[in-house]
Parts: sequence; structure tokens; C-alpha cells
Amino acid sequence: MIVSPESSATIYERLVKEPIDAPVVPYRPMRPEIYKRNGKHIVSLIKTEDRATGFKEAFKLIGGLKKLCEGVKGEIIIKPNCNTDDPFPRNTSHETVRIISEGLISAVFPASKICVGDTSGRYRGFPTRHTIENMGIKAVADGLGVQLGYFEEEDWVTVRPPNSIAWPNGIRIPKRIYEAERVILTPVM
Repeated sequence: MIVSPESSATIYERLVKEPIDAPVVPYRPMRPEIYKRNGKHIVSLIKTEDRATGFKEAFKLIGGLKKLCEGVKGEIIIKPNCNTDDPFPRNTSHETVRIISEGLISAVFPASKICVGDTSGRYRGFPTRHTIENMGIKAVADGLGVQLGYFEEEDWVTVRPPNSIAWPNGIRIPKRIYEAERVILTPVM
């Protein structure tokens, strides 16, 4: 599918003029940090030429993905960086999505409760549906039985964090992110 600056701009302008309704929902405290040691966040840094080996070692060093899945009854969202349909390193690699999804499934988390979702950028990114397909992420999700979320096509909500000065009218986010029990951000890695 072709994603062009013109088609993206058209969709972006429509979303600005006719924003998705986003009712106010109750503020939910941040999800608890599960990867901590002595009150500090755990970070693993791996240098390798093999992405799969690197991720598996990184998961092991932080305590494994099973810990991430424990007690989760709702969805886990994998949120890739899909600003445009340019390949890695400009955006998240479809292999990164595959490795994380397979890791969650290996940790005995149901594929049907994993969602890979994003809203693409306004310059050569919309519609997200085509960007995700062009990046190879749709093929990965379909092959593993993982859900896909094209957030500009879904419901949104407005959250008003207490004592927020920066967002006096609240923050609009995809409802799916609001409801998810875990969100895994995958910036360009």
C-alpha cells in the first residue's frame, strides 16, 4: 500500500477538524514498576549483531518476561515506533515486534491478548493500517495470532492527571492504552 505525504496530510487534517470523541475517564495511577531492584529501575544493555540473542539476554537480565505477564488478565500492548513506513533504523523493526511477542507467548501469555498498536505520524504515516503493513508488522502479528491496533480508527479517552499544569484540559489517549494492563514501548532499538 502506498503511504504518501498527501494522503497522510488529508487524514491528519480530517482528524484535526473532526477529532475522535474522547470522553473524560477517571485518572488511574501509573501501573506499578515490576522491574526494580533496591528501589531502582533495572536496565540491561546488550551489544550484539544478533537481535534475537540480544533481546533474550536482555529479558533474562531484567528478570524475564514471565514476571511481566504475572496476574495480567487484560491486554498487553506492544507500542512500536511507526511514524512512517521507512524500515529500521528509522522505525521499530518488525523483528523486534516478533521477538517480544514470541517472548510473551513463551511466557505463557495468550497471543489473543497481545496487541501491537500505534498511531503513525502526520507526514507519510497515515493511515497507520498501511504503515504497519508496509513495515512487515502486520505479517508478524498475523503469523503469531496477535491483535493489531490502528489507534486513529479506535476509541479515545481524555485523562486529567491531578495537579497537571501542562495539560489543564487533560490528555487524549487511545482507550486501548488506558485499559491495557501493560504497555511495552519499543522505540527504535
